[in-house]
Amino acid sequence: MSAARLTAAAAAFAVCAVFGAVRSARQNVLLESMDDLITDVRYAASIIELEHLPVGEMAKRLAFSGKCRTLWKETTESMRRGSTFEKAFESASKPPLCPEAVRVTEKLASFLGSGDVKTEVTRLLSAAERLSEIRAIKETELAQKAKLVRVLSVMLGTAFALLII
Repeated sequence: MSAARLTAAAAAFAVCAVFGAVRSARQNVLLESMDDLITDVRYAASIIELEHLPVGEMAKRLAFSGKCRTLWKETTESMRRGSTFEKAFESASKPPLCPEAVRVTEKLASFLGSGDVKTEVTRLLSAAERLSEIRAIKETELAQKAKLVRVLSVMLGTAFALLII
């Protein structure tokens, strides 16, 4: 067995193991995006409840101090050009979200701005609660997938190493 073969086997194993670790770590982006959106939705509820600001002003506030600033900046700019909140929100770039979370936010956007303060706050808090539930489910699913990816990548690396040796 030559040193070159051992080096190649070790490199193949390392590449597969690192790929698995990186791939499983990338799945956390979805959870972070959901955390940011949940924080913004709750903040929006407090803005509307405490300051009685209309939806457009709430979006402006979130564009400067929210966690999903790009989403809120694009929404605000589109509203400035005459779009309704629903259309502006629909056309804005959203953070990476799972399909369930997208449906919740789109439903929220379709109703936001059409009720009184109490109704708006209730809708926002309800959406934040639903997003939190979805996030908890996704966290469990992603943890299982991440573990599977890490195990499979180590197994694949071991198989490549054995083939090379």
